[in-house]
Amino acid sequence: MKTMDTQLEGILPVDKPQGCTSHDVVARLRRLTGVRKIGHAGTLDPMATGVLLLCLGRATRVVSYLTDAEKEYRFRVRLGVSTDTYDAEGQVVARSDAIPTDAETIRRAVAQFEGEIDQIPPMFSALKVGGRRLYDLARQGEVVERTARRVRIRLIEVERLSEADLDLRAVCSKGTYVRSLAQDLGQALGCGGHVTVLRRTRVGGVRVEDCETLEAIEKACGEGELPSLLLPMERALLRLPVLSLDWQGLTRFCSGASVPVEEMPPTPAEEGQMRVVGRDGLLYGIGVRAGAGAIRPTAVLREMNKVLKLATETHGIAQKPL
Repeated sequence: MKTMDTQLEGILPVDKPQGCTSHDVVARLRRLTGVRKIGHAGTLDPMATGVLLLCLGRATRVVSYLTDAEKEYRFRVRLGVSTDTYDAEGQVVARSDAIPTDAETIRRAVAQFEGEIDQIPPMFSALKVGGRRLYDLARQGEVVERTARRVRIRLIEVERLSEADLDLRAVCSKGTYVRSLAQDLGQALGCGGHVTVLRRTRVGGVRVEDCETLEAIEKACGEGELPSLLLPMERALLRLPVLSLDWQGLTRFCSGASVPVEEMPPTPAEEGQMRVVGRDGLLYGIGVRAGAGAIRPTAVLREMNKVLKLATETHGIAQKPL
């Protein structure tokens, strides 16, 4: 086995298999690579498969931008059976034979979930109430009141209807629980329902076709080829506008200081956030407006000494202390 570079950084797109937690995948990659600084962008239930984005090294600083990205799911709902977890791993709590068979009735029920909706998180979830995880309370038989959260379902459509099984596709905002969608849809149809298959097919601009299996990742680690599977950190930030700084501006930015900027890119949707690049086109960090004519760093993605070294060696710029 080739020696692994523990300074690896980037985004590893994983096609998570069924039966393991997101944390299990992170732990496995830590063992394979020796890289300790690894985080994931958005938990998947053990029964769920599909896109799980792991951030290695300095890329952990962009986890929140990936977590905030739009998600796409394909999932199957079994109508007529309700469970306590809202999925097939839970205990059956109710059954009904009153399953609608009219396709148009089902499509109308599905369509009412499109747009902004208030969704109550399931008891079997990692959210905390009073400092305790909901799933810990649920396993002790406790049911507590949960506050509804506003989520956005940009699209939800029926892909197939076969007897009691309903195949759906949904494109939604962060914080959406597909299991709750299945539960609420079953209630709307008057028969109950739960998720039996769940696959996340996209996170932001990363699709499941871009992902690697754990077997392929393990093989790449053994051959020292893992860097070729990593996506650049820019993939997490594509929705942010770009601000290009010269080397003097970059050295100020990467030292944590505000930088005067003559012309700002428009940033209406992200509260003034932008990705900061150098004249070389490389990403150096994320900044936010600091008044009318300046930007301050919120995340620096390159070490200051490397910026100075590159500026001096490549461009012959003699840097002065800030």
